[in-house]
Amino acid sequence: MKLKGFNEEEKQRYVQLRAMEWSSWPAFISMGIGVLLLPFFGILKSALIIMALNFIWSIFSIRFISVKLANIGIYVKKLMWVTCPATAVYFFINHQIVIGVVALFWGVVCMFLQIAKVPRKAELGQIAEIMYEQID
Repeated sequence: MKLKGFNEEEKQRYVQLRAMEWSSWPAFISMGIGVLLLPFFGILKSALIIMALNFIWSIFSIRFISVKLANIGIYVKKLMWVTCPATAVYFFINHQIVIGVVALFWGVVCMFLQIAKVPRKAELGQIAEIMYEQID
């Protein structure tokens, strides 16, 4: 992947951000699409599914790193501006106010779901180094 027009500092910042997102990628992309689990599984099961995926991901995320997929994750996350309000409206119409409010603020909920991972100190730096190699 090429970052045309980026200076060195901007490339490093880009890689740092993608590395942070990559280390908790399931929770990160669930901001945009995880809310779609709510009608099928409810709040608790949806949160547990995402936390379990995030935990499993944290074990293997260092073995497979892709800047292209990390970049796609940005756009998947942006879906939250459509999926969260739409899902909230669905629940409000069906008189499920509590789960509707959770759906509306699903992006905030997902930020807390990122805590489910195997703690590693060097992982973020290693991910950033590998990603930096992939952009040049």
